[in-house]
Amino acid sequence: MKYRPHIDGLRTVAIVPVVLFHADVALFSGGFTGVDVFFVISGFLITSLIVEEIAEDRFTIWTFYKRRFLRILPAYLVVIAAVVAASWFVLFPEETRALGRSVAAASLFVSNFYFWQFSDYFAPDVATAPLLHTWTLAVEEQYYLLLPLFLLLVARVLGRRYVVPIVAVSLLSFGLSVWGAVRYDSATFYLLPTRAWEFGLGSLAAVAGLADRGSARWRGIGATLGTALVAWGIFGLDEDVVFPGANAIYPALGAMLLIACAEGTPVGRVLGARPFVAIGRISYSLYLWHWPIIVFWKLRIDPALDAWDVAAICALSLLAAGFSYTLVEEPFRGRTMRRRPAFAVNATALGGLALAAGLGGGLVAGAEIWGGHSAEVRRIASYVDYRTDLEVHPCLIHARVPGQDRAFDPDTCLPTDPTRPTLLVMGDSHAEHLMPALEETFADLNLQFAASTGCTPTIDVAGDWYCPRVIGPVLREHVPRGGIDTVLLSTRWEAEDIEPLRDTVDYLLTHVDRVVILGPTPEYLTSFPAILARNLRRDGAHMTRFLDPELRALDRRMANTDWGGASYVSLYDLICPDECRLLTEGGVPYLADYGHYTRASAREIVADLRAQERIAVD
Repeated sequence: MKYRPHIDGLRTVAIVPVVLFHADVALFSGGFTGVDVFFVISGFLITSLIVEEIAEDRFTIWTFYKRRFLRILPAYLVVIAAVVAASWFVLFPEETRALGRSVAAASLFVSNFYFWQFSDYFAPDVATAPLLHTWTLAVEEQYYLLLPLFLLLVARVLGRRYVVPIVAVSLLSFGLSVWGAVRYDSATFYLLPTRAWEFGLGSLAAVAGLADRGSARWRGIGATLGTALVAWGIFGLDEDVVFPGANAIYPALGAMLLIACAEGTPVGRVLGARPFVAIGRISYSLYLWHWPIIVFWKLRIDPALDAWDVAAICALSLLAAGFSYTLVEEPFRGRTMRRRPAFAVNATALGGLALAAGLGGGLVAGAEIWGGHSAEVRRIASYVDYRTDLEVHPCLIHARVPGQDRAFDPDTCLPTDPTRPTLLVMGDSHAEHLMPALEETFADLNLQFAASTGCTPTIDVAGDWYCPRVIGPVLREHVPRGGIDTVLLSTRWEAEDIEPLRDTVDYLLTHVDRVVILGPTPEYLTSFPAILARNLRRDGAHMTRFLDPELRALDRRMANTDWGGASYVSLYDLICPDECRLLTEGGVPYLADYGHYTRASAREIVADLRAQERIAVD
């Protein structure tokens, strides 16, 4: 297969934004789209290789997998082993269990399914998942498993006319991605069926021979357009956009155009320059190493990265990638290993993966004895997995989590009792974490609760697609029926919620006597129990550096807003007047993750709110 140096350069364009996005460099707000560029490159290269060998009647499945194993597994397994070794010094038992599960999933190339079930890629808590980035390799391996069979089938049935089948499958995958990105965003982000079209664009460029067609003028236009599309993905998108879906067109189509058109153009000459090619060649190792380095740096040194931290992380990542490429990748891709029989290589590879999966299982089973931590550190750290074991309130609807995608039940969640004052609580999980304490402390009230994760309790019902099905009917149908004395609104507020919230308050006050707004919960940059356990010897002032500074500014803005008759309660004033409360009177961490209260801290907060008459219902 013809070597195209501009594709190595395109790998650099993909990996550098990924690294800088993960290092929290704000300029690269869409750096995560570098992964989409990699998917297109993989589709082009692998399809080109398979189609060429099918045409020459020398393609075999076993030799193909042998090459894939030699290309991917050595560095992959070395990084997994290094992560496990580093975890002894850094991770706590619950984090070690999670690592063990992810090691097993990564070893079976199903980590995309694992993280789909347990992690939001953009959530704060993924900062303790050093193998999160292996989801992309799982997607690629699943693609490699299916693509040869698909191309062999097409070659046999349609006589090597690949274009139409690839276009058909890609269009189906793209349609599914656009539909799913709005409704099932996590599954759409992590799973192959909604990512296959990106590989398909690369495959289409390969089978249609696009990289060897077109006049110099049109190739120059295509390369320029491709550059603009990729750049928009990197600098114009951010983690708040709907993704992948239609927004993934920018990096994916841009990468396809650059692959097909850049050779022989000014853009191609830049991509083919030595610095671009050099980084591109180590891009696989750089991808493998950079994320664990960032995770352990944040856990051990500083979660809020400054310019010096970013520079050090980039230097360490490049150094590790260089050694990995030279000492691990190249020897296994040399002639000696290529001459080994496919059966021997594949059997050894599968054995190595089985050992890695067993190592993951061992971490899960032995998490309590892994690592050298004091008893008090372990006690605090045990709350890292606190919310996983909690029973979710039946009136909190979560359409993205299996078992919690039930329909909202008004009879259960909105009971009526004319003999007692009624308090209606609305919001998301930041309302739900207070509900058990509200039910205990305000047992003399008739409590109603309507909440859905990721939903803002406003008239325009901001949030995911299922929010209007829960919040909308309660606001527009239930509230006007009367019988409600006070409405309490609590959610993960953002600055853009202020104006819709003012309109909602005006609307509510035409139907109820009181409206109480609970301000934003103080949030930490990652899991609070883990931060606290790692900083037990520090004072509260030190812990404030781990707080999200934007939320205190939002709280001040909301506190100074005229709410037209509603009461605003600042949780910052309540629990962070100077230094934030860290432990309850019983020694329980105040937060269970980045920003949800434990049951014990919720009782203290609600008790304070009642004692101060901040929630008054006559």
